Amino acid sequence: MPENVNMRDVARAAGVSPGTVSRVLSNRMGRTRVSAATRQKILDAVRTLDYVPNINARRLFSNRSGVFGLVLPRFDFPMRRMFEDQHLMRILAGIEETISPEGYRVLLIFADRDFVSGKEYLNIFRSKQLDGVFIWGAASADRFYAELGEHGYPHVFITTRPDCGDPAACFRGNYTEASRLAVEHLLEKGHRRIGWCANGDDVTSLQGELDLGIRQALAAKNLGWDETIVPMRCNYLYSHGCEFAEAFAPGGASPVSALLFVSHDSARGCCDVFSSRGIRIPEECAVACCDSLVEEKSILKITRVAMDDFEIGAAAARRLLKTADSGTDSGDEEKLPVIFVPGETT
Repeated sequence: MPENVNMRDVARAAGVSPGTVSRVLSNRMGRTRVSAATRQKILDAVRTLDYVPNINARRLFSNRSGVFGLVLPRFDFPMRRMFEDQHLMRILAGIEETISPEGYRVLLIFADRDFVSGKEYLNIFRSKQLDGVFIWGAASADRFYAELGEHGYPHVFITTRPDCGDPAACFRGNYTEASRLAVEHLLEKGHRRIGWCANGDDVTSLQGELDLGIRQALAAKNLGWDETIVPMRCNYLYSHGCEFAEAFAPGGASPVSALLFVSHDSARGCCDVFSSRGIRIPEECAVACCDSLVEEKSILKITRVAMDDFEIGAAAARRLLKTADSGTDSGDEEKLPVIFVPGETT
């Protein structure tokens, strides 16, 4: 592979002029007449030659930085543990693999609770010369995001969209369907006391959607929430599931025969600790979760209703690329389908 590959090398490999390469890599497709086939040849040449566009030159040509921001909420646990979350990592992989061939990169931004205005966010985004932002896990109370839309700043939501009238699109899994299918499965297995292991402090719409799916499954069997569901506090990470399982006592004050976790990571932590403690799964306690199509690392294959986080990230990235180029957004919400994945834990 030649060193110091430049735009002329890419043009030569693709059989086009350097100007055509420049227009494609500047994401100016909305204002040029470059066929899809020619564009693909250029992108293939970029990958083959491992060409890295000159960001400063492209910025001068297109008035764009080639950088999107990914806004993440502040978590109530050490930030170093955030990267244990396979859900987030798969979303990030979907984003990166979609925007990278288009010459874009991602900058992580952690939301500060002191930001009270969308204008403050907007000033930060502009100071970092971002072409648009992905917003992951927005809380329902974060009404200042609406100001981003009012100022026409390109952005899309991932997983949750705040209840603030923001017209931006949102990409997510169908959480209501996921929890409904999971509880239906546990009920079919004969379980009538189910521990619902979720974060009780969740202020996003996600918790409400999961609860709705559970209620739908119970209603179909003429069962009530209080008689069937036992709320049990547990957060999202593997370490949280381990901590939960260390303190869990089968047949305790609120005996349950099954546990439903809100994430695969926490369910995996629980299963691993149960196995080390000699608690038999599913004989003494069944375990299921609503989460992602993640790599199975547990001792047992966990029963789950899965969402394709990679595709969620990729779909959001395709939309933001389009919005950044056209300046308009349809503002729809796309709930990607879920799939039931049977395992050994129920």
